[in-house]
Amino acid sequence: MPNAPDEQLQHLVAELKYLRGIVHDIGENLIIRKEGEIESLMSHLQTLPKSKLRRICKGWLSEARGLNVKPAKGRLKDLHRVDQLLASLGDAVIACDDEDTNAKPPVKKVSRKKKSAAKTSQEKT
Repeated sequence: MPNAPDEQLQHLVAELKYLRGIVHDIGENLIIRKEGEIESLMSHLQTLPKSKLRRICKGWLSEARGLNVKPAKGRLKDLHRVDQLLASLGDAVIACDDEDTNAKPPVKKVSRKKKSAAKTSQEKT
């Protein structure tokens, strides 16, 4: 039975090494995903009209510049703050897009004479 604690220690060390690899993979994939989100936001911002861009920029720039993070500490709360900031910009961009899609196109007014002429031409065919 003297080997049992040594064997348990080896299993525990093996599991910790496995977890270390998992943490590394999760972190790497998170970085790739967040960088992709940032790239997507940057390219989407370039397509917005200048008037809407100005409206978004004012508030968002002050939020971004006021971001209180300490990257050297590797804290999850810092990552959460960055994530919230990106989400707020994404929401603002989506809201601008929604305004564009919900805007009604101008309606052309057709005179009564043109309407009646169109009806009579349709009736003839």
